[in-house]
Amino acid sequence: MQDAHPSHPGVVRLRVGRSRSLRFALLPAHLGAAAAVLLVDGPWWAATGLAIVVMISAAAGLARHFGNDSDRVHELVLRTDGRFEVMTAAGQESAELWYVSLAEPWLTVFGVRSASGRRHDIVLLRDNVEPEPFRRLRVRLRQPGRSVPAGADAAAGDGMRGGPRTSPRGGARGPGH
Repeated sequence: MQDAHPSHPGVVRLRVGRSRSLRFALLPAHLGAAAAVLLVDGPWWAATGLAIVVMISAAAGLARHFGNDSDRVHELVLRTDGRFEVMTAAGQESAELWYVSLAEPWLTVFGVRSASGRRHDIVLLRDNVEPEPFRRLRVRLRQPGRSVPAGADAAAGDGMRGGPRTSPRGGARGPGH
């Protein structure tokens, strides 16, 4: 882990805070989904059940966002070899890139898998990280030669996550798309 020193030019160190914009988007999005479910024709009990599931999802999302979740990533270090160091309340772990869903200037979504097998889905917005390390991370994630561990597609199970992908703006898209 010699290259994980913050002064090394190839190392990207991000402190991940809580996003205000995500906090303000969670509740209205869930309320809209619940309202949409209630407007669908069908048995009242099915619509009510789905609305309750959406509200439980909203409560869980808000609790995770506001809570002191031990799995929440507080800091990320992307080393020169492409591996990550993930810092949570539970400690520090080495991890590998698992998938990249989106790497845009306003939102970046990707996942890492630690050596112990724990998976962390990382959602970064402009308001929860510093701008320069965020830009450097996006550049590194968008590089065509970045490596995703073998079997990542199979581990994801749905074919949506996994290997290097490209979208019209240079982001990510799955194999065969």
